[in-house]
Amino acid sequence: MKAFYKRFRPATLSAQLLTSFLALSLIIVMVCSGILYASLFRLLQQRAEESAVTRFQQSQYGFEAFRGKLDGITKSFLVNRDFERYLESGGSTRWERFRLRAAIVEKMQETITNFPFIQSIYIFTDDRRAAGTTGKEIYVTDHLSEGWIYGTELYQRANDSYPNLVLTGGYRSTDFQRGLTLREGPPGPHVVSASIGVKSFYSNGPGGVLLITVNESELYGIYRNLPSGNRSEIYIMDSKGTLITGTVQGKHAMDSAPETGSKVYGSFTRNTGSEKVQVIYYRIGGTDWTLYLQIPLSEYKHDIARLQWTLFYAIAVSITLAACLAWLWTRTLTGPFYVLVRAMKQLKNGRLGTTIDKSSAVTNEMAVLFGEFNRMSQSIGQLMERNAVIENAKRETEMAVLQAQINPHFLYNTLNMIKWMAIGSNARNIMHSITALGSLIRPLFSQNVAMITLKEELNYLRHYMTIMNHRFGEGIDFQVELEESLDSFLIPRLLLQPIVENALVHGLEATRYFGTVAVTGRQRGDSVLITVWDNGSGIEAGKLAELQNRLASREIGIQEAAGSIGLANVHKRIKLHYGSAYGVSVESNPEEGTAVVLLLPGDLPSQRFHQGGAN
Repeated sequence: MKAFYKRFRPATLSAQLLTSFLALSLIIVMVCSGILYASLFRLLQQRAEESAVTRFQQSQYGFEAFRGKLDGITKSFLVNRDFERYLESGGSTRWERFRLRAAIVEKMQETITNFPFIQSIYIFTDDRRAAGTTGKEIYVTDHLSEGWIYGTELYQRANDSYPNLVLTGGYRSTDFQRGLTLREGPPGPHVVSASIGVKSFYSNGPGGVLLITVNESELYGIYRNLPSGNRSEIYIMDSKGTLITGTVQGKHAMDSAPETGSKVYGSFTRNTGSEKVQVIYYRIGGTDWTLYLQIPLSEYKHDIARLQWTLFYAIAVSITLAACLAWLWTRTLTGPFYVLVRAMKQLKNGRLGTTIDKSSAVTNEMAVLFGEFNRMSQSIGQLMERNAVIENAKRETEMAVLQAQINPHFLYNTLNMIKWMAIGSNARNIMHSITALGSLIRPLFSQNVAMITLKEELNYLRHYMTIMNHRFGEGIDFQVELEESLDSFLIPRLLLQPIVENALVHGLEATRYFGTVAVTGRQRGDSVLITVWDNGSGIEAGKLAELQNRLASREIGIQEAAGSIGLANVHKRIKLHYGSAYGVSVESNPEEGTAVVLLLPGDLPSQRFHQGGAN
């Protein structure tokens, strides 16, 4: 992509500006058009949802009237005396049983005649007696041998919901005739069933379920006028995803009812396989049914097709006008740039006094640029002279650095001379002090490294303690206890010396420099603990608390004497090297000594890092 851009990029600044402006304008127009299109699309979906929900709420009254009508029909059976006696025992004699069955069947046929939308009526008792009619055929038995109905969820729900009416779907009209007839015909149409548990009011006899099936078309008539498009589909499903009724076949409806939580209505989009649709749902009160309106998204696209063409024409006109204006504007803007380019070429060719007439620039930043160019052209000679002065100063500085490197060698030779003089005078304490001092300062001048091994640091401390013992009377016992694996562990250079010096000056001063200073190193998981301990006078509780608080609150910029390196400096160096998780902590008890603990990361590489070569 980068190579393609370089190959076809316009050569001149004006062409680049024009192309960039047109591309930016096109992007802005396209993005705005896309946002407008998406916003309008969502607005149409929202309006469709609001309109559908309003019509759903209106159809709710139709469902309530339908349910109330069925509830009234079932109640008319419950108050019928013959129906009550049939539930109690079915009659004490054969003639009585025959009369009761005939009476309730006649009541059923009369109900079907008065309410043509009813397809059939059945009564199933718990002791497996059954009676029913479709208006054309009558079914009566005192022992329902197959008993399919008793194992269904419908039968259980009707009894559990007593005395409330239960509406269900997903059954065919012939399903309820199992065991009531020996004829096997084709499956009947889908029906909606209204069932209610029934019990005798006058005895503890068996109960049962009264079941009324309704032609699906009757339920569909309540909401058939709800679809708002030629290709819209409407249907009802229960909570288990069973299709109750609707304009879609089972394969076109959803496989299962979506999780909508406690929302009464809403909408979502789904893919039917051939296209995406918006599904608007509404829960029907008093049932576990949900009414769905399915609208193809292409319906909305048809509504805004004309808007798309309008947007296309608007984009074309906008780009054309933008191109004309951009060409005129870039030509005006880039004119002074070309004047500047010509002047810079002259300056490049050696014409140092080249200047530009400010009147050729418009009154904007270009006029300032022209003025700065003129001043630059006139001051190049001065800059060249100044550069020569700077180069001379750099050479002098380099000479001073080379001269400074001679001083350490002179110091080593002088110390060596004093050492042999001490040997000649048999002053062994002076000889040992001079030897230790030479060993102490040699690494400071001979190597310029940021990190050294812990073993090298401890060797440095041994030389330091030799000098301190000669100074204070050989009363200090310096001990080192280090795990072998930590010999090559890297630490910042001169990290421990300030802490050992504090142990001598502040810890052993009160004991006239008689005591012990110990350095220990331990590996603890992913960390290394280095402890500098002395058995001196310790730190008072108040001062210790103040010191610990200052370290914990990161107050590491403590003012100290010029040139000294104190505990705060060590704490700061550790944090700068390894991060805020590491640093220094202090533990002490008066008259018992002080322990300074350095917490360092233990996963550092073993090789040494140099800031520069040895001098």
